[in-house]
Amino acid sequence: MKWLLNIFRWILNVFRELLYMLGWIKPDKEDLFEGNRCKFFARDIVLNQIKPLDGEGISYTSEESVHAVVIGCDELSLYIARQIALVCHYPNFNDAVGKYRTVITIVHPSAANLDDVKALKREFESVTGNLLKEAIWCCKYYYQNGNATEWAEGSKTVSFIDVRFEFVGVDDIKQLHNYIAPDNSNAKVSVIDNSGLNANTSLKNGVYQYYAVPEGVREGKVADFGIDIRRAQMVSMVYEMGTCLNSICVSDMFEVEEYRNLVDILCARATRLAICRKWNKMSTDINGKLSNLFCADCIASKLRSIKNSSWSSYGMLESLARSEHARWNVEKLTLGFRVYTAEESYRYERLFADAAALRRERARLKGEKAHIDLCSCDDLMRIDPSSFKYDCLLVMAAESIAERVKDDK
Repeated sequence: MKWLLNIFRWILNVFRELLYMLGWIKPDKEDLFEGNRCKFFARDIVLNQIKPLDGEGISYTSEESVHAVVIGCDELSLYIARQIALVCHYPNFNDAVGKYRTVITIVHPSAANLDDVKALKREFESVTGNLLKEAIWCCKYYYQNGNATEWAEGSKTVSFIDVRFEFVGVDDIKQLHNYIAPDNSNAKVSVIDNSGLNANTSLKNGVYQYYAVPEGVREGKVADFGIDIRRAQMVSMVYEMGTCLNSICVSDMFEVEEYRNLVDILCARATRLAICRKWNKMSTDINGKLSNLFCADCIASKLRSIKNSSWSSYGMLESLARSEHARWNVEKLTLGFRVYTAEESYRYERLFADAAALRRERARLKGEKAHIDLCSCDDLMRIDPSSFKYDCLLVMAAESIAERVKDDK
């Protein structure tokens, strides 16, 4: 009976691929959040319902940053903050000194005390995997109309993560303007209000945008949870291209035009059949699909970053690739991966002279959801430099992927 089942599966696959080739079916949408309405609506709000948090874009020479304020403490508010953390990564971030981090402030609009703020932090931790274990965060509680502050113990002061979190509790939402303190005067401050309290009336000048989440969205009155996966599918193809270039020297990636041409050819000539076949291989790997989706969601901000720059500009590709690695760090931590412990790092680096043993150790630890590449870009170039090629290729592919998906419509 087993051989009969295998024959049936083979016939089914051939029939499905025939339909792909004929264009009779186009698997352009998929429910990657498995019916979780909060994840779906949070992504839609951040990517489609509000203006881009970085405005016209943040280039690698910019002195601007993003500060997002999310008002609300329910599940949707937490996932909105999570989605912002997944997409707000910019090439001017300096991981050596921590300059130009994205700041995300989550406001509890009716906190009774500091314990409520700490509880908000724990709830956010439950939807972001291991992210807060590596990111900088702090808890604050404002009372007496914003004139006094009670602090909880914050996290570390140094981190390779390019996002910082603030958990704020208030006793008077009318004093909201007292709680927004951007890291620098060029920060673009956006407020996403999911409290239903119309906090806009308490804001002063200097806020880039204010968006009140409609009541219907908070109640989740939409049945279709399908997500357009075409860009994510193309990202998957670029990752596979990086695997094929396994022996390349990282410094060669900065020969931008040669590799951009190679990426352009891949994106232009890959057939829908080949793209869908590659995607279907991940049918049971939901985290693999989410990884490609999260990367694809940042293509728009990458295009804004390079809009007024030239690929020949010194440092642009490296800065963009470093921001892609910073994005990847947040993604992997959110999906539950962790940084190597000091003991694991020591044992791993002791195996550098034995390539086979190194691969086995790396695979073993990855099975325990520990990833060697969860580190600063400088450390990545020291311990696993070949992985940086993926960041470079994904940056160079951004324009081609956007053009290909537009042409497929």
